[in-house]
Amino acid sequence: MVSALKMNLKRRKFIFALFSLFLLLFLFYLFRKKQSKSYQFYYSNESNSNFLDDIREKFNIPALVAAYIKDGRLEFIGATGHIKQGSREVVSDDDAFHIGSCTKSMTATMLAILVEQGKLSWNTTVADIFPELKDKMHPDYYSVNLLQLLSHRGGLPDDTRPDFHIFPTLLKLKGDLREQRKKLIELVLSRKPEYKPGERMIYSNYGYVIASAMAEKVTDLSWEELMKKLLFEPLNMKTAGFGAPNRVWGHRDIFGFCIPIKPGPEADNPPVIAPAGGVHCSIKDWAKFAIFHLEGIQGKSSILSPKSFHYLHTDHYLQGYSLGWNIVERVWANEIMACSQNKFCFSCSY
Repeated sequence: MVSALKMNLKRRKFIFALFSLFLLLFLFYLFRKKQSKSYQFYYSNESNSNFLDDIREKFNIPALVAAYIKDGRLEFIGATGHIKQGSREVVSDDDAFHIGSCTKSMTATMLAILVEQGKLSWNTTVADIFPELKDKMHPDYYSVNLLQLLSHRGGLPDDTRPDFHIFPTLLKLKGDLREQRKKLIELVLSRKPEYKPGERMIYSNYGYVIASAMAEKVTDLSWEELMKKLLFEPLNMKTAGFGAPNRVWGHRDIFGFCIPIKPGPEADNPPVIAPAGGVHCSIKDWAKFAIFHLEGIQGKSSILSPKSFHYLHTDHYLQGYSLGWNIVERVWANEIMACSQNKFCFSCSY
């Protein structure tokens, strides 16, 4: 009888402790929702209302930056929120944010420059560039070309969720990134394609990594060096870099709570796949890249021809996706769009 009473008392204590924990979490959630304001705004047009603040509060996100471009000119730029959840340190439009898979449109642009230079063509195949790896590739991959890789039509596996055969190996790779990407080619292309290359679209980050490895081979430069030399420096994108930014933290949604992730290796995908989603930059510098494309299609670029910009923006397989850009329709325009998230940040451009 005494033993049964003790067990019952322990059970009640456990239930009470569990209830107290949930109550504390709920109170913390309410406190977080009512967190006091400490924002900075940067507007090129002072008549704009603080609508970014309203959006940030509505969706309960730590920070938000945005820019609006009209006729090739930056009409509006704004920043609101904090560098991480719970911090008092505010963000500005000079802060670098991770742009995730919006990197793909930049990688494709860099590759288009190499195509114009004659170092690659859109029909160049993986086997053309890496004949020494043919005996390690599945034969169906021999004819996969640059256009197919950038259009997600190379027969590669869907890696939007980590592949337990490949991804753990990628995490262990060390040393020179060019050699790491060559090793990725061996790992990924040794397996039978998920489908016949060119037959249909399956989103795969590996395509952009393999395409970038091809560029590395023909130039003897890393993807990181190529991006700086051919894109960031000519466009004066001084904040552009690779991996998680140093000041602004990414966040995870865990049971409805926004949990900050400290900048570092754990706050991004492994560097080997950076060509598919590893760039960070400020909203100002991202606007420069957007203006570059808007003006380039009109023949106002000395870096790329209008023909190349048109090729980058074309939906070659009528699949709602061009080369790094989604093709979308809105009631107010026909558009190309890049949207992305790397599990910790979200970015989008129209």
